[in-house]
Amino acid sequence: MLSIRNLSAGYFKEYVIRDISIDIDNNLFVGVIGKNGSGKSTFMKAILRLVDIVKGEVLIDGKRVIGDEIYRLFSYVPQENFINFDFSVYEILKMSQPSYQDFFGTLSVEEKRRIEEIIEIFDLGPLLKRSILNLSGGERRRVMIGRGLSQPSDIVLLDEPLSGLDIEHQVKVFKRISEMSHKGRIIIASIHDLNLAAQFCDRIILMGEGRLIKYGLIEEVMTYNNIKTAFGVDVYVGVNEINNKRFLIPFS
Repeated sequence: MLSIRNLSAGYFKEYVIRDISIDIDNNLFVGVIGKNGSGKSTFMKAILRLVDIVKGEVLIDGKRVIGDEIYRLFSYVPQENFINFDFSVYEILKMSQPSYQDFFGTLSVEEKRRIEEIIEIFDLGPLLKRSILNLSGGERRRVMIGRGLSQPSDIVLLDEPLSGLDIEHQVKVFKRISEMSHKGRIIIASIHDLNLAAQFCDRIILMGEGRLIKYGLIEEVMTYNNIKTAFGVDVYVGVNEINNKRFLIPFS
């Protein structure tokens, strides 16, 4: 279990998020939603201690994460990845594995298996020999998401993973992420598309102005009143008769 207790964080000791407390169980795909500037990215960075923690703590199974343990337990894919070296896609995937030290690093059988699984899941086979510098934005995004998910970490944080992806790959990526989360991991992703969040996530974190508005099941969080509070817009919240999932349509 990932436990967040009274977490307040920001930049240069200035608050961006305040007093967030959540318990997230294993085997869940959790979406973080909220309008621009609501603190979604800062919340994820605070879990990883990439921003100033003003107060509060992050616990795993009731224990604080100490020192370099954070790199073993967490994987993180930020909104933007700046890679200025002419590495092939396969080299990028290899670098995500613990035993890989340099260009001549030897992967274990398990590491090779993880990489092969990611290549298949994210349709990366045709890209393996291509330079990361010569990929489109969507192709690069798929590589970096796959890289993060190929690491043997218990918790994966994805900041706007669908950015730059077409609708086909948005659906494929979220379907695969959902499946992977149900095999013993916690995967947390900030998401702008509310309908995709409702379709694929197990739980939703709804944020507004740096605070937690609601955390829970889709039907508990994605209601007319909660969305109105967070986004300031009116939405019709319906139920898809085909799969019994929620969907949202804005109206004026």
